[in-house]
Amino acid sequence: MNPAVALTEQEPPLFTIVMCVHATEDYAADAVRSVRAQSFPDWELLVVDDACRDHSVLRVLRAAQDDPRVRLIHNDLRQGLSEARNRGIRHARGRYVCFFDCEDVAEPTFLEVAARAIDVEDPDIVVEGLTEDFFNRRGDVAYSEERTPHRAFLTGPAVQTVVLDLEEEHLMGAIFTKFFRRELLDGLRFESGGEPYVADFFFTLAAIERARSVALLPETPYHYEKHIRGERQKTLTTGTFLERHRRTAAIQDHQQRFGLDTDESRNRLGTLYAQYVMDELGRLTDLENYVSKEEQERWLAFLHEDPLFQMLVLDAEPTPGLLRSLMHKALTSTGPNSALTLAHLMGYLKSFGPETFSRSQE
Repeated sequence: MNPAVALTEQEPPLFTIVMCVHATEDYAADAVRSVRAQSFPDWELLVVDDACRDHSVLRVLRAAQDDPRVRLIHNDLRQGLSEARNRGIRHARGRYVCFFDCEDVAEPTFLEVAARAIDVEDPDIVVEGLTEDFFNRRGDVAYSEERTPHRAFLTGPAVQTVVLDLEEEHLMGAIFTKFFRRELLDGLRFESGGEPYVADFFFTLAAIERARSVALLPETPYHYEKHIRGERQKTLTTGTFLERHRRTAAIQDHQQRFGLDTDESRNRLGTLYAQYVMDELGRLTDLENYVSKEEQERWLAFLHEDPLFQMLVLDAEPTPGLLRSLMHKALTSTGPNSALTLAHLMGYLKSFGPETFSRSQE
């Protein structure tokens, strides 16, 4: 079969890949070529031009090389990533819909891995693993880290257990690793106005709560591009912790609504929340951020009054691991100095890149 044969309305593809472009002329062509190089040919690529003013669309068209599986949708006015994806969903024809970032690439087996699982299990959602490539300032991959779910096929009430599992693997907000049955997305929208990774999380959460079956695959063919930055204040802002607090509260609510709220689950979620707290403290203690010691201490005092913090951190047992034990001890201390000192140290280690920080936890 010629993979470039135009698909008709009577023969929808297995996959619709939604890719949104805006001011990404340096990356978009590589992303399109990565899709066209897939070993599994039954797909369509919807490129949503979110009112580009650079050469992104031209480079997409050149990379597409008149491949009829690539369709271009134009927004006259910029709508933002969430609304661009929502428009892509409305135009999708595939049995399954996935989302591909125009700055990333995938190995040729990205679609093939999902297609095999669909052929065997016919799940509502397929979740693959993820490879995070950390680039240095020279543009070279300095370090890669794989995030992988455990292989499983879950049905019925067991589907809802994946939410906490995926959050622990930092995969709940990774929309690029998921393939959604198109009918599952009827009425679902990416929320607008906030951070994209937060919209991805809540979109995934809503889809999982609708799903009757989920296939988890440990393969990691999707490569998510990240950059190592010493300036942590550029990656963590005042809104980052508030969004993470909202995510944590949503997961705890999910656990309660689906009868999954146990001491063990609270300990696991509390460990994640403690890490988010330490990230925020690291931002507050960064010497390049002007935040007074008094303001840092006020934030910690306010945190100790937060019901979510009390439930998940103060009342929880620390999970195994030296760094996690130190975090729990520092955050439950009555004085602020231990937590602020540890947060500053963790931030310092992170400034050298994720590999250094990962090794510090061993």
